[in-house]
Amino acid sequence: SSTDNQPTAKPPSTLTVSHIDIHTSSQAEIDDAVKNSVHNGLSLYNLNDTALTDAKPSVILTQSLCDVCAVAKDEVDTEVACNFRPGQCKVISLEPESLEEVVDTFVTV
Repeated sequence: SSTDNQPTAKPPSTLTVSHIDIHTSSQAEIDDAVKNSVHNGLSLYNLNDTALTDAKPSVILTQSLCDVCAVAKDEVDTEVACNFRPGQCKVISLEPESLEEVVDTFVTV
């Protein structure tokens, strides 16, 4: 068959890790963990720096509108600065605040 010799895509590595185990926590426990993290200025997520380095991205898309939704942009910037040569990986932060800006992010991406 013509597909026998075609390379297969490997599944992507998990680049972010949540501090909250949603599979073993109740909704109330998740809510408390989120509130405590926000109150203490702690991120709910960490980057898997080994997987990030292994992935060798040339561009990383992130956001800083919501501290609860994703790894903090400052952490992404720090990991890129520590693990990549200058210019090797560009961090683009998408921060739309209107419908028009959402459309603009499609053009950016």
